[in-house]
Amino acid sequence: MSDDTTGALSVSEPDTGWERLRGTGDAELRAAIEADTDVRSTDDAFRQGAKVVWPQQRDGHHAARC
Repeated sequence: MSDDTTGALSVSEPDTGWERLRGTGDAELRAAIEADTDVRSTDDAFRQGAKVVWPQQRDGHHAARC
């Protein structure tokens, strides 16, 4: 294996089918969202139990360095 660089970039196609998505109607999108098991509802009941959690400010002396 060589450590030489070729200068060539690897370009991959995006995973999102934007053209297909743009051609999808609202009803079809809504049905897909409702069928997706990873989607969680954010209705009024969800928002009533939600609370804002602010991150703790870290002391600069103890901050991890990468």
